[in-house]
Amino acid sequence: MKYEQTALDYSAITMEMLRTQGVDMKKVAGEVIAFAKRSTLSKGYQCKPVLVGQNIAFDIGFLQQLMNYAGLAAEFEKTFSGTKDYYGNFQPHYIDTLAMGRLAFAADPEVTSYKLELVASKLGVELDDAHDAAADVTATLDILGVYTSRLRQTEGAAIAIQKKEKTRKYFKI
Repeated sequence: MKYEQTALDYSAITMEMLRTQGVDMKKVAGEVIAFAKRSTLSKGYQCKPVLVGQNIAFDIGFLQQLMNYAGLAAEFEKTFSGTKDYYGNFQPHYIDTLAMGRLAFAADPEVTSYKLELVASKLGVELDDAHDAAADVTATLDILGVYTSRLRQTEGAAIAIQKKEKTRKYFKI
């Protein structure tokens, strides 16, 4: 595989680190599938895991390439929730915390970016080392937790939509 120097510079990963600390990609792909299978509550279609991430559409292409490279694309499709697109390619279902952030902060003029570190700071979520995979995953899960707890809040439920009388041109319903 060819690694772009720009990507290596951005991530602060060196070729030496890849050689000495890297893990075989086929092994990683198998571990992703195994983790998803262990985390699936039942065998029903609605219980298949979905992917969660910050700007996850960016990462899904890499994940799909990894599964193709490892020869596990069919297993990936059986394990994760998703649908086939027009061309017959499996597209996993996902929850993007970036999109949730846009919804959560739509009315906040102070929020001008939805970068993970900025959203984490705004929500009071700890992010020790931005762009470190483990730290980013932990912060993303914590951010998702904040968003979902906000969805469950009952405060503001008093704002009721005024029901209008339903009528038709000739009959009252």
